[in-house]
Amino acid sequence: MDINDKKLFIYKNINNINNHNVIIDYIKNNDIKYTHNNNGFFVNISLIDDHIDNLYNILQYYININNNEELII
Repeated sequence: MDINDKKLFIYKNINNINNHNVIIDYIKNNDIKYTHNNNGFFVNISLIDDHIDNLYNILQYYININNNEELII
């Protein structure tokens, strides 16, 4: 899967996990720029190519252990 496919996977599946704390901690600990307001927590994934593999792997892991729902690919 190339980086653009991983970005799309992240975009389509981020809401398939119940707890986003690990992803938020990763973003904060790696000084990734984000916006947090009344509408939620936002990261421009088009600007963080160096972290896409890690975020993809974290998301894959939590989807696989916490959800039995079908993944959107």
